[in-house]
Amino acid sequence: MNLHRKDLAPSERAGAAQGLSEVVSSHGDVFFSSSCNEIVAFSQSKDVNLRESYRTVMAYLPTSFIAFSDYLLALLPIMIEGLADDSDEVRKVSMRNVKICIQ
Repeated sequence: MNLHRKDLAPSERAGAAQGLSEVVSSHGDVFFSSSCNEIVAFSQSKDVNLRESYRTVMAYLPTSFIAFSDYLLALLPIMIEGLADDSDEVRKVSMRNVKICIQ
């Protein structure tokens, strides 16, 4: 999966994150339910690139996945937790996630 490649530029990781969010959207609620734990786990990875990539997936989900609000209680704490991350990029994408959810 492209989100796990270490040699990708941030724009390529963002594209892969958007692609995964579209896959989740097209496969629906059952697929997301089974993928949610994986997305959360990778969002908390020790690898900064994985944290950024999977948090970026969360930024695209609200606009592509109709049932996103059903998972907000599980994902919002992860988004907020990212605001205190050591990585500036993870903090930025986490802030974007929180802003998207507020809208």
